[in-house]
Amino acid sequence: MPGLDATLRAHLVAFVQRLRTLELRKSPSISETLNVLLKYESDIEATARQIETLVR
Repeated sequence: MPGLDATLRAHLVAFVQRLRTLELRKSPSISETLNVLLKYESDIEATARQIETLVR
């Protein structure tokens, strides 16, 4: 994304990479993460259980 701070961009990429390690129905792409993070309720629940490890 043009104009996005380099640090924020790096954090976002790291977050998505960790998110992709979860057993989700569909792993989100970077663009999907910027638009709609998680589409399926089961993916939201799986992510919520591990949110602390994802955002560190």
